[in-house]
Amino acid sequence: MGRLFSMKVGEAYQKCLSNDLADEIWEYKHPDENVNREDREYISWLNSLPRFLECAHDANLDDVIVVFEMKTPISNKAIDVLLVGESSEGEKRVLIVELKQWTSISTKYINNPGKVYVPEAKATRKHPMQQLNLYYDNLKNHHAGIQAARSNGVDIKIGKIAYLHNFVDKNKLYTGDYAKWSSEKESIFGLGEDEKARLTRTLGKCFINRKEESLLQILENYEAIMGDEGLAGLRKAYRNEASLTMQEDQQDITDFVVSHLQNQLINPHKEMIVITGGPGTGKTIVGIRFILEYVNLFNNGRNDNKAIFCLPKSQTVKAMFDAACAVDEENEKEYCCYLQEISKNQNLVVVDEAHRITKLESTLDDVFNKGTKLLILLQDDHQLVRPGEQGTFDAFGQYAEGNNISFSPISIEDKNTLTLIDEKRCDENLLKGVTKLFYDDSLEITTPINSINVFDGLDELKAWKNRESNNSRTKYILPFCWRWNSRNQNGREDIVIGDFRLTWNPEDTDDQVVWLNDASDDRAACIYTSQGLDMDNIAFIWWDDLVWDEENGCWKGNPTKLHDPAFRCIRDEHSGLWCQTKWDWNSGQEIRVENGYELSQEDMNKLIMNTYYVMITRPRNSIGIWFKDEVTKRHVMDVLKISAE
Repeated sequence: MGRLFSMKVGEAYQKCLSNDLADEIWEYKHPDENVNREDREYISWLNSLPRFLECAHDANLDDVIVVFEMKTPISNKAIDVLLVGESSEGEKRVLIVELKQWTSISTKYINNPGKVYVPEAKATRKHPMQQLNLYYDNLKNHHAGIQAARSNGVDIKIGKIAYLHNFVDKNKLYTGDYAKWSSEKESIFGLGEDEKARLTRTLGKCFINRKEESLLQILENYEAIMGDEGLAGLRKAYRNEASLTMQEDQQDITDFVVSHLQNQLINPHKEMIVITGGPGTGKTIVGIRFILEYVNLFNNGRNDNKAIFCLPKSQTVKAMFDAACAVDEENEKEYCCYLQEISKNQNLVVVDEAHRITKLESTLDDVFNKGTKLLILLQDDHQLVRPGEQGTFDAFGQYAEGNNISFSPISIEDKNTLTLIDEKRCDENLLKGVTKLFYDDSLEITTPINSINVFDGLDELKAWKNRESNNSRTKYILPFCWRWNSRNQNGREDIVIGDFRLTWNPEDTDDQVVWLNDASDDRAACIYTSQGLDMDNIAFIWWDDLVWDEENGCWKGNPTKLHDPAFRCIRDEHSGLWCQTKWDWNSGQEIRVENGYELSQEDMNKLIMNTYYVMITRPRNSIGIWFKDEVTKRHVMDVLKISAE
């Protein structure tokens, strides 16, 4: 089997008559897990695939190749089905197929304009054509194999259809609030024998019954390139942010990188540059600037698909970055890929949020084995917040030294020359105060930190938040100390502290932009849905997962107070280490994960402290705080020289 899970339609049709096809797809997507026949996605394969494959079989397409669950280059999701083949005119064709189980939708937008409300799921979802258009754009603009084929004169026609075999009245999908999709109505197929017969005819017109392996080989190369659309998005994001003039530290670092790009043009070689900067110091915008300098220097301002801006796995940050790059506000698109997805032979790879890289050695091995020349990493040691994140300045330097890769800054003494220091987002005094609180007690607080408001009661914090929300982007941010019950769509609130009640913010990262900009949406963000974002103000609850240990004069983190799945652990009574656990359904107990993390109390303190550092430094203007622990409250107020409201 190749990188894609594929077979001929006829073979797939026979396998779908039993559980065999669904089992094999599961093993392809989850190679290290036993088949879970209770999983919702597994059940959807059992329901939808036989119906679609029967239509393809009835269209006499048994020799046409079908691909299941293909990952698109820059999407968080996989395409349900691709048909790969030729038309009767000899055109190479790829047909994207989106399968849905829905029976109906609301006729009006609910909660999120632009998305459909699905009553049976009690949630908003992407419109099927919206999802298909995203897949289409990803393949057309960012798929390395398709781009390479086109540059070699191979034209590939990409089509798209949606099959909702349970949907009673498909007219609802393109009328009323969804009228924008009326031009696509012939590509939407619904319930009934007439619709099934129409789909069969459509498939028969698209393809001839022939196996097309050369096109499959092109699709196998599904890594991401930036593409012309990606470059246009970066330019738009840069124009929006850099209406502020580049500050001196940003320009100095840009000049340094340009000199290295000029050297790469003459003498291509493996090289790493690490740019360090705290929250709000402008790492993202200089990273985009590096890409723009590259295209000017290497290709006269045009895109040559040899430079790319990417992230480690961070769905929330990606969603916000894509929104910032959106050239076409009417149609949702994606612009940023993940580091693991970059295509081969990139001259320049810029990685934002590089502190979040896991499995550092194997990840960087893969990057350089793909032929990457210059790798620029934008990071902050203080923003490592989860067990397994390894992107520290020292770790990158050690990797470069161990692999004989040129590295800048040349020495730890030169690190400051590549460190962004000018605060461009949050209150400079706030960042200095939080740095003193957690990392450097020698810092002097010479002026009052007016951006911090400490409240004695949750009702006071709530009233302050509501006042600020009237004319600013103000959100609750909380440590992940409460279960995410609302994720199961059961209507339960997540955070309950006496009469104070909140729900965690959208599970679907595609909804982050709507949530962030909706002043009336009181749902709270945790570290997962706030890291990398900024708000005007935040209302913060300081819980007891991080408290000041007065007796020992240090911060103490307690992961047992967290409901963050990344921190599932137990304390080994002999070694004192925090050891990773998972729930074992057979024994009904928490058991240790083989080769899982083992962290000292000091390491655990640092991770939870970093989490607080990230959350507290989100606001551009001010932060309101309520403390559960009075000792912690007194310590913070004493160190930062602030008084209660």
